[in-house]
Amino acid sequence: MFLTVHGTAGAIIGLQTGNPLLAFLFGLISHYIFDMIPHGDEKMIADHQNVSPQEIKKIAQIGSIDGLTMLFLLGGLLYSGRLPLDLAVLFGVAGGILPDFLNAFYQLLKFKWLKFHYDFHLWLHGVLKKFAVSFKTGLAIQAAILAVLLWRVV
Repeated sequence: MFLTVHGTAGAIIGLQTGNPLLAFLFGLISHYIFDMIPHGDEKMIADHQNVSPQEIKKIAQIGSIDGLTMLFLLGGLLYSGRLPLDLAVLFGVAGGILPDFLNAFYQLLKFKWLKFHYDFHLWLHGVLKKFAVSFKTGLAIQAAILAVLLWRVV
């Protein structure tokens, strides 16, 4: 899933729990659950243990657009008063997006202590691989999930 979906889910979890620690924990768990849903990015990297510079560049470009989209969306919800600016919401967002940042650190810096997380996260992406979808279909799935999440706060 894109950061936009993970961050929005985390924000809503924070809104619902009102507790920063629970929001972080459930935001983190929601990330892993959402990543089990086929969402079209499973084939963006040919060999996950040996990511090419071109693949890193492509992921960085998509991630930058996605991160900005998430910031604008959540910023709009905060500005409109639909989301409060409180610790629970912020911790929910942090928990929701943390796994992807850990993966990025592993891909770029190869910290050995992150390898288990990287492999686990990759495994979750493949749990339902027999239902793999194209990138375009994955975008539609993520847009539908995002719409359902936003329906909770709009």
